[in-house]
Amino acid sequence: MCPTDFLIHLCQDIQSKMLPRGHHIRLQFLGTISGNLINLTYGLTIGWIIVYTNQFHSSANPLKVPPLDPIEVKWIELSLYIGGLIGTIFLTMNGDVFGRKYTLVVLIVPQGFAWLSKMLATNATEVYIGRFLSGFSAGGSINLIVLFVTELADDKFRGRLSSILPLSITIGMLIIFISNIYTSFMNIAYIALTVLFLYLCLYTFFPDTPRQLYKIRRKEQAINSLQIYKDISDLECQTDDCYQIEVKKMRRALIAESGCILQNSGKATLKSLIISVALIILNVYVNWFVMHHLTKHQLLDRALLSISDFRIVIGVCQVAGSLLCLTIVDFVERKYILLASLVGITVSQVIYAIYDAYFTDKTSLPILFIAIAAFSLHFGVYPLTFVLIPEIIPERIRIYAVTFVFSLMWMLMFALSYSETALADYLYSANYVIVPIFIAINIVCSLIFWILIPPTKKKSYGQIFSHLNFGLDL
Repeated sequence: MCPTDFLIHLCQDIQSKMLPRGHHIRLQFLGTISGNLINLTYGLTIGWIIVYTNQFHSSANPLKVPPLDPIEVKWIELSLYIGGLIGTIFLTMNGDVFGRKYTLVVLIVPQGFAWLSKMLATNATEVYIGRFLSGFSAGGSINLIVLFVTELADDKFRGRLSSILPLSITIGMLIIFISNIYTSFMNIAYIALTVLFLYLCLYTFFPDTPRQLYKIRRKEQAINSLQIYKDISDLECQTDDCYQIEVKKMRRALIAESGCILQNSGKATLKSLIISVALIILNVYVNWFVMHHLTKHQLLDRALLSISDFRIVIGVCQVAGSLLCLTIVDFVERKYILLASLVGITVSQVIYAIYDAYFTDKTSLPILFIAIAAFSLHFGVYPLTFVLIPEIIPERIRIYAVTFVFSLMWMLMFALSYSETALADYLYSANYVIVPIFIAINIVCSLIFWILIPPTKKKSYGQIFSHLNFGLDL
């Protein structure tokens, strides 16, 4: 019995036993969780570079490669972002042609090679290759999972399903921070390979979204996917031809998309892109603000906690923020969560400026402001980057616009990392200038969110589009 038939029979068994409605929602959650196991390994990759960056300069580095000079270490970081940019563009287009689920499953190959390359590396070039492959698979998996969930999720659960992606990344980082205390780098790599194997075993059983399967001319598989992910009692009719009717609706929607992509949606497109770019800028610069202080802050050696314990505290803050967002995201309007997140981020930056300017004993400085910034970022801005962007972009340009926005994210991450030394020196020596700039960015983004973001909580894409384009419900 093939995996698709197995899941269909499972659904029929559940129906026959008259269990409570909603099994299709459980399958949506199980499919999303299984698919995000590969993004958990991306979280392991981020944690890996945070933990081991400062060890690459010595002969005791965990990779057993010769000591690396600062330029080589810098390109170890940058190669991840180059891979992420290429992976986002190439793999998203590939997934649109061959199917997102199938492309996601294939990504186990570059991600597995990435960890093997890092485990067996004997020189800097092999580490570059490993990091590039990690970024390549991460760029593809993040974009493909975002689009997968966007097409799959019921309106009432879309926020929670989309929030699983950022939560999986933060959990991966926390696993690295904890594992670094109790085990070796090689064992951490084995953990990553085990997660990839689990991902292959679980996610393989779940089909692609009905919309994507029909788009690549696999009508029968699209009907099977509807039977798995869609509850027949939620459809407009409840006959044997019900799923055929849903397929015809998908066909009409895809034909409509083949016209001018900006027709009758110019205002909605412009608003959605402004909101998306603001979210990406916030996500990138605040993430850099937190991650830089986790790896290279000049006060880490004088912190109240050891470096390892300090990172665990911040990792817990990140996971706690992501869990809180996942819990409330479908019950509170997105714009209010974003505004609360920005308040916390701004408070952390104000504390940083005050402490650095007026206090001579700065040993508690990193713990205080990084903890507030990490929790606030992962409570709102970071997870809602993956929740809000795909749901506000008009359907007919979603694939291209989401790909553009996340490509921009990788380019900005590259630019910040490349200029990190100069930016960090300026931050430490002239924070009275750069911190107000950060706060000004927060204020501008707050105004954008307050004015432009429409109601999205439990709204259909048609209702969201109507609010963006015309300021009213359909």
